[in-house]
Amino acid sequence: MNERIDVTVTASPGSKKGAPAPVAPAPAPLEAASVVPDIDAEGAITKYADLSNYLGKYMTVHQQGRPVARVELLSLVEGGILVRRHMRGGNVDYVLDRNHFEYARE
Repeated sequence: MNERIDVTVTASPGSKKGAPAPVAPAPAPLEAASVVPDIDAEGAITKYADLSNYLGKYMTVHQQGRPVARVELLSLVEGGILVRRHMRGGNVDYVLDRNHFEYARE
Protein backbone atom coordinates (compact mmCIF):
# COMPACT_ATOMS: atom_id res chain seq x y z
CA MET A 1 0.00 0.00 0.00
CA ASN A 2 3.04 2.28 0.07
CA GLU A 3 3.10 3.17 -3.61
CA ARG A 4 5.20 6.10 -4.62
CA ILE A 5 3.53 8.53 -6.94
CA ASP A 6 5.73 11.14 -8.59
CA VAL A 7 4.01 14.31 -9.72
CA THR A 8 5.74 16.87 -11.92
CA VAL A 9 4.30 20.35 -12.31
CA THR A 10 5.58 22.71 -14.97
CA ALA A 11 5.47 26.43 -14.41
CA SER A 12 3.40 28.65 -16.66
CA PRO A 13 5.42 30.45 -19.40
CA GLY A 14 5.41 33.82 -17.54
CA SER A 15 6.46 32.34 -14.18
CA LYS A 16 9.97 32.89 -12.78
CA LYS A 17 9.73 29.94 -10.38
CA GLY A 18 11.04 26.53 -11.33
CA ALA A 19 9.04 23.36 -11.02
CA PRO A 20 8.40 22.27 -7.43
CA ALA A 21 9.98 19.12 -6.05
CA PRO A 22 8.08 15.84 -6.51
CA VAL A 23 5.38 15.18 -3.94
CA ALA A 24 6.12 12.28 -1.58
CA PRO A 25 3.34 9.83 -0.74
CA ALA A 26 1.57 10.11 2.60
CA PRO A 27 3.30 8.18 5.38
CA ALA A 28 1.85 4.87 6.48
CA PRO A 29 -0.53 5.14 9.44
CA LEU A 30 1.17 4.85 12.81
CA GLU A 31 0.44 1.83 14.93
CA ALA A 32 -0.66 2.46 18.49
CA ALA A 33 2.34 2.46 20.75
CA SER A 34 2.30 -0.03 23.57
CA VAL A 35 2.28 1.51 26.99
CA VAL A 36 5.55 1.17 28.82
CA PRO A 37 5.16 2.09 32.48
CA ASP A 38 7.82 4.43 33.82
CA ILE A 39 10.32 3.53 36.54
CA ASP A 40 7.76 4.47 39.20
CA ALA A 41 5.75 1.39 38.13
CA GLU A 42 8.28 -1.06 39.60
CA GLY A 43 6.46 -3.17 42.17
CA ALA A 44 3.15 -1.56 41.22
CA ILE A 45 -0.17 -3.22 40.43
CA THR A 46 -0.29 -3.47 36.65
CA LYS A 47 -3.38 -5.66 36.19
CA TYR A 48 -6.75 -3.97 36.57
CA ALA A 49 -8.31 -7.16 37.98
CA ASP A 50 -5.77 -7.20 40.84
CA LEU A 51 -7.18 -3.93 42.17
CA SER A 52 -10.10 -5.89 43.64
CA ASN A 53 -7.65 -7.17 46.29
CA TYR A 54 -7.21 -3.62 47.56
CA LEU A 55 -10.83 -2.56 48.19
CA GLY A 56 -11.06 -0.05 51.02
CA LYS A 57 -7.49 1.20 50.44
CA TYR A 58 -6.16 4.40 48.93
CA MET A 59 -4.16 4.05 45.73
CA THR A 60 -2.34 6.39 43.38
CA VAL A 61 -3.63 5.50 39.92
CA HIS A 62 -1.85 6.18 36.63
CA GLN A 63 -3.95 6.21 33.45
CA GLN A 64 -3.10 6.93 29.82
CA GLY A 65 -3.74 10.53 28.89
CA ARG A 66 -5.09 11.47 32.32
CA PRO A 67 -3.58 13.10 35.37
CA VAL A 68 -2.38 10.88 38.21
CA ALA A 69 -5.15 10.49 40.79
CA ARG A 70 -5.20 9.49 44.45
CA VAL A 71 -8.39 7.47 44.93
CA GLU A 72 -10.08 5.19 47.44
CA LEU A 73 -11.14 1.82 45.99
CA LEU A 74 -14.76 1.46 47.08
CA SER A 75 -16.31 -1.64 45.51
CA LEU A 76 -16.72 -3.89 42.51
CA VAL A 77 -19.59 -2.82 40.28
CA GLU A 78 -20.83 -3.89 36.89
CA GLY A 79 -18.29 -2.49 34.47
CA GLY A 80 -15.34 -2.18 36.84
CA ILE A 81 -14.17 -0.78 40.15
CA LEU A 82 -15.91 2.13 41.82
CA VAL A 83 -13.46 4.67 43.23
CA ARG A 84 -13.75 7.90 45.20
CA ARG A 85 -11.51 10.87 44.57
CA HIS A 86 -11.40 13.59 47.20
CA MET A 87 -11.40 17.02 45.59
CA ARG A 88 -11.95 20.59 46.63
CA GLY A 89 -15.63 21.09 47.10
CA GLY A 90 -16.43 17.42 47.67
CA ASN A 91 -15.87 13.84 46.60
CA VAL A 92 -16.26 12.38 43.13
CA ASP A 93 -17.24 8.72 42.75
CA TYR A 94 -16.66 7.06 39.37
CA VAL A 95 -15.81 3.74 37.75
CA LEU A 96 -12.09 3.52 37.07
CA ASP A 97 -11.57 3.22 33.32
CA ARG A 98 -10.21 -0.26 32.57
CA ASN A 99 -9.11 0.70 29.02
CA HIS A 100 -6.82 3.53 30.13
CA PHE A 101 -5.46 1.90 33.30
CA GLU A 102 -1.66 1.67 33.37
CA TYR A 103 -0.74 0.92 36.98
CA ALA A 104 -1.45 1.78 40.63
CA ARG A 105 0.56 2.07 43.83
CA GLU A 106 -0.44 2.15 47.49
